[in-house]
Amino acid sequence: MPASLQYPAAKGVALKYKAFGEGQERFAHQFFEVLEDGQTVVGESLVAKESRFVDDIEHRGGELDWLARDKFVERFCKIQDHCVIVAKAFNEKLDSITTLDKNTPRVSFIDCQVYYLTDDKRGQFSVIVEPKLEGRFEKWNNNNGVRMGNLCVSSVDMIISRYLNPSFYKFI
Repeated sequence: MPASLQYPAAKGVALKYKAFGEGQERFAHQFFEVLEDGQTVVGESLVAKESRFVDDIEHRGGELDWLARDKFVERFCKIQDHCVIVAKAFNEKLDSITTLDKNTPRVSFIDCQVYYLTDDKRGQFSVIVEPKLEGRFEKWNNNNGVRMGNLCVSSVDMIISRYLNPSFYKFI
């Protein structure tokens, strides 16, 4: 379902064309909600993500294959929703361990929404939008789950792995 604008006074959105980040599968763009003047930013800073492969897909009759875009968005949102469920179960397990320090960090995932946009240059397209996280972050594993750097396997890694269900990923 298309997202409603998050800020009540917002009348539109602004998407920066040049990506500020890129991963193996996605581009990340600055994204803002704006007032009617199209210039004044309102609300929090957001990030719009889109597949880096969608533009490579063959066009049908001069139009981009919407099924490919929707498949990317659906896959991303299903995985994100599953991660929220796994994180909740994981945190509940941590909460049940009476000897665990109460300050032990918990796992959480940010909510995402789908925005359907129309642009004079690009036509219609969809993006996944999340709040922009401030700070410096390092990826601790690659897209195949292999740990990067000198990180050791911790008890937290082992607990998380018990909650991951490999059969979930087969339908994708």
